[in-house]
Amino acid sequence: MENKEPNKHSILNFYGVAGIGKTALRYKLIEELKDADEDAKLASIDFKTWKNPNIEDSIYWLRKEFKDISKNKIEFPVFDIGYAALWKKKRPQIELNEESFPLWKELGPVAEIIGSIFDVSSAGLLPKIAKYIDRADKAVSDRSTKRSSAVLREYLDMEAHEMEDYLPALFAEDIKNYWEDYNYKIVLFFDSYERQWDRNYNEATMFIEDEWIRLLIKKLPEAIFVTCGQEKIRWEEQDSFWGDILEQHKLGDLPDDEIEKIIRNRNVKNEPVINAIKIGSKGVPLAANVAVDDYFRIRREENRESAPDEFGTTPDSIYIKFIEHRNSGEIKTLRLLSIANIWNRDIYEKLLAQFPTGYSIEFPPDLVHYSCVEMIAGKSDESERQFTIHELLRKCVYENLEKNKPDYLTDIHKFLFEYYIYLLKEIDIKNITDEQKNGLAEGFYHGKYVIESEKFSGLLNGLFYKFHAGAQWKVISDIYSEAIGFFINKFGKENYHVALALNNLALSLGSQGRYKKAEPLYKDAIAIYKKALREDHPYCAAALNNLALLYLSQDRYEEAEPLFIESLEIKKKAQLEEHPDYAKTLNNLAALYDSQDRYRESEPLYIKSLEIQKKALGDDHPDYASTLNNLALLYGSQGRHEEAEPLYIKSLEINRKTLGDNHPEFAITLGNLAMLYKERGKYNNAENGLKNALEIFENKLGPEHPHVATTLKHLSILYDKMGREEESAECLARAQAIRQKLGETE
Repeated sequence: MENKEPNKHSILNFYGVAGIGKTALRYKLIEELKDADEDAKLASIDFKTWKNPNIEDSIYWLRKEFKDISKNKIEFPVFDIGYAALWKKKRPQIELNEESFPLWKELGPVAEIIGSIFDVSSAGLLPKIAKYIDRADKAVSDRSTKRSSAVLREYLDMEAHEMEDYLPALFAEDIKNYWEDYNYKIVLFFDSYERQWDRNYNEATMFIEDEWIRLLIKKLPEAIFVTCGQEKIRWEEQDSFWGDILEQHKLGDLPDDEIEKIIRNRNVKNEPVINAIKIGSKGVPLAANVAVDDYFRIRREENRESAPDEFGTTPDSIYIKFIEHRNSGEIKTLRLLSIANIWNRDIYEKLLAQFPTGYSIEFPPDLVHYSCVEMIAGKSDESERQFTIHELLRKCVYENLEKNKPDYLTDIHKFLFEYYIYLLKEIDIKNITDEQKNGLAEGFYHGKYVIESEKFSGLLNGLFYKFHAGAQWKVISDIYSEAIGFFINKFGKENYHVALALNNLALSLGSQGRYKKAEPLYKDAIAIYKKALREDHPYCAAALNNLALLYLSQDRYEEAEPLFIESLEIKKKAQLEEHPDYAKTLNNLAALYDSQDRYRESEPLYIKSLEIQKKALGDDHPDYASTLNNLALLYGSQGRHEEAEPLYIKSLEINRKTLGDNHPEFAITLGNLAMLYKERGKYNNAENGLKNALEIFENKLGPEHPHVATTLKHLSILYDKMGREEESAECLARAQAIRQKLGETE
């Protein structure tokens, strides 16, 4: 209000999902505006209180709001005459009198003249109207009277439907006259904006029902207009005039602490119930308040304290609030897309073809503009756009379908599961696409509802190894974090499918450098394998190897060595000495010996591992490349630089071919070769290699991974050798900061 420029249009639109707090915001704004300026003139209309809001009734309501102001009331002579004329023209058979017409007393003698409007020409009526205007509002100037008379002259010659459409201009004329004399701030609020359409909001009607509001705004730049509704206003699509003057703010979900304040302010003290309501509300204040109402109803009517699980489902009233102004086709489509969880053009078109809703299959649908629909990707590229439905609406829909249409719900899950699994048939681990990453997450989400559990575990495990090889560790750790609970629920805690999930989660966490989180998961997996299968089962051997490798990554050699040896013994007993897994553990044990300077024990293990891998996998496999890298590292530690360099180069060639040159395994060898160049005095080559390795690690693993810290430390050593002390100190400081954050010490 303070920054409002005279004669410059000002419109604010606050929009968001049902129950997010738009009406509460309106009340708060009105309260603060009154406190800031006691002379400000405020009027508001909430369309949810009107069954069939129309122009005539809406403007009359706003007039009443302004007339109820106690100090310096606004007079409406122009509007009152126009309103009376329209009233009579629409009801020619009804006599205009004190009993039939609400403004009879205020209009006085002019009302009688208007009563015979069809027998008196507008030319004969206008002089008397001008006198009425002047008498009704003594403050208006002669110029205003003449202008108002001209407006009415044009108005009174219109047909009834034209008069109704133009009624806002008469209302604006009176406000303008008032403002020109008093210069008070004038603010008009329109709440529940979407209710003007009454389930008839579509491309055809979008700009029709609120056309009168746009006319009012255009005719009244002196005022501030505030709208509150569920949808973003799209006037600019029809008229560029609105582009610079319409300011829009989407009200997002409240954070958990704000929802908790709402609950506590209502005097709920049961902590488990507070937490359950907070989680179930999904950031929507209305949902929290409805749940609190239920909490007190139970205490009042049933004389007992509620259990937290009583607030796990969402009341039907919340679902109805989300959809009450939607038509049937929109409701069915939103319901369908809510089950889809995440959707793009392809999913939208395929879903609507498979499950017709009566809504347009054309993309993008109009509903992408709705506040309950959020674009989560692809803002600059339509082909990559992804959308999701508000979490609370998805929850409401799911609960509704689960209760009323379970077969329909299952059919949608099955259709989407098959859709995503098809996307995952051909995976290039060098280039796993965003679509495939999303496909894995969504395939898991839908598959857990429709696929037999053991088959689902095996399918997920097969996909795990492809994504793990492609260094998509964050993607798979997110999925397995949820999968563990799912498998425990299906199989019980001591089933090998649970152990498999624990092992895979630990493997992905360890690869991300999250060692403390990975360690207990490996231990749990080993314990379950030993109990559910047997102590010498190959699955147990694999988990032992993985835990030992985790210890090796942390220089915990004494703990790692016996686990590697135990893993090898189990594999020998199972006659797996020619298996790639046996070779992998040999490679890991050799790396342990190398780290302890036990070179004579290390080298033959590397050579044996290479022999098995070449025979079982071929000499162009990433495992073979990893062992080559480690053997080269051993040779480098012994000063055998000429033997080491070709092994590094061969390893890089294999990894470039199989994993790509932006994979962490490629970067590991690149960094090791760089340190070999450092030892040989090839500082420029060393610097380039370490910088490239650092860039790969930061891009793929994040800026706080142990590999980033190690590479920074190596750069520090190199720069110190080169006499670049400032850069050396900077790299060392960064490395130490990462180590400290990871809970390690230099």
